[in-house]
Amino acid sequence: MKSTANPGPDRRIRLWLFCAALGALALRLFDLGARPVHTDEAVNAVIVGNLLGGATYRYDPHDHHGPSFFYLTAGLCRLLGDRSLAGMAAWQLRAGAALAGAATVPLAALLAGEAAGGALLAGLLLALGAPFVCYGRTAIHESLLVFAILLALGAGWRFWKCGRFGWAVAAGLGAGLAACTKEAAPLIAGAALLSLAICRMHPPTRRLWREQRSPALSESRLARGALVAAGIALALALLFYSSFGENPAGLRDALRSVPLLSTRALTGAGQEKPWWTYVSWLGRPSPLCLPWFGWLTAAGWVGGAAWSFRTGVNAPLARFLSVLGAILFAAYAATPYKTPWLMLEFLGPVTIVAGIGLARVLGTLPGRKPAIVVACLVAALLDRETAKLCFRFAGNPRNPYAYAPTSPDLGRLTARLDALAAGSPQGRSLVIEVAGADYWPLPWYLRKFPRVGYWSRLPEDRVGAVVLVSADQVARAETVLGPGWHREFFGLRADVLVYLYTRTPPAHA
Repeated sequence: MKSTANPGPDRRIRLWLFCAALGALALRLFDLGARPVHTDEAVNAVIVGNLLGGATYRYDPHDHHGPSFFYLTAGLCRLLGDRSLAGMAAWQLRAGAALAGAATVPLAALLAGEAAGGALLAGLLLALGAPFVCYGRTAIHESLLVFAILLALGAGWRFWKCGRFGWAVAAGLGAGLAACTKEAAPLIAGAALLSLAICRMHPPTRRLWREQRSPALSESRLARGALVAAGIALALALLFYSSFGENPAGLRDALRSVPLLSTRALTGAGQEKPWWTYVSWLGRPSPLCLPWFGWLTAAGWVGGAAWSFRTGVNAPLARFLSVLGAILFAAYAATPYKTPWLMLEFLGPVTIVAGIGLARVLGTLPGRKPAIVVACLVAALLDRETAKLCFRFAGNPRNPYAYAPTSPDLGRLTARLDALAAGSPQGRSLVIEVAGADYWPLPWYLRKFPRVGYWSRLPEDRVGAVVLVSADQVARAETVLGPGWHREFFGLRADVLVYLYTRTPPAHA
């Protein structure tokens, strides 16, 4: 028997989630430029700056990610009046990630809207959860990737439920955007296909999927919709990776990126960690606060997955998302390469199921008022954790989400360089030489100085009035520079210093 239920979420749920999205955006934008710029953000900023300067984007499959984030950020910077890296502020660099993170919240209506309250609780976790807020305030690709993945899944489900081609178009846009955002998209697509196959092998789930299919969705219409979605996704990938036709080699490089990503994931590439690291980051109490998001999400996911597989429960999408979340978590836990922002790639579907599970718990309470009180308590606990980990202690090394944070001491370095420029006839055009194996994110902090050169080894024929070196180049700098130079040091990251050499003694000398 075909389902005749309304395939769309309740209008009130959509309204509440829209309001939650506005709140999530305000939360992500608040004091957005206060935190020091991370190394990965600085790398992305240089690429965005090149786009602002009119350069053709050329996709690099080695340790870089897809073009969509760069085009989004460059477009927003232009809207905000920026035309170069030098004029960019940190909050403008991060605005694209904040917008993508907030836009993810309403997608809970597509994926959990038919479970009583599930969309609202999932939206609450997406809006206030510390990992989503932290990396929604960071100029990296993960927030945009999660948005694209959930859009593709949610729109695909709506197409199955109602058969409207508009949803097939939206699913194609989500899939294409995911493919253009990060090389992990094909791996996540593979996990989704595996999840579908597992659900199809489970007879009760297969029957529920058939019952949820719209009577208007004939086999031919389903095939046309799939072709439309695939065509849109492919067109987006072709346009973005080829830089809208200006760099056809980008298409070849995009194909090369998946094996390169797989090699990095399997070898660790210097980021090797044990399988339980994500569990530790999400669930281990820190000296800063209790991990309420991790605890609530884990409990909600277990409860939501168990409920969805109960006999008589008509929740095939929740079953699929439960399996998908488990597969993605297992894959990311098993690979040695780990950074905390990668958690978002499995937390997307896990959080939707967790919202459903938490809603089921609230539904067991006697009456509406106790449920509202408990939901407000959940929001308060999430907000307390987020306030500490994403704002008050955002750069604290004990923060599980502050991975290799940039030291605030670089603000002192920029002030020192500004003072040198003010006292030099060349002003900001004085020559700065940077050498060493580890100097990022200095290109961001030196962006207002137009004459900066970067070397892995300090050259003999140096001409700079200012020299900055990492620890591996200090001995060479002492030899090459000779007498008459004054050395200062500044924190780059925890236990990592950068050394400044000038002929002008510091004020405290």
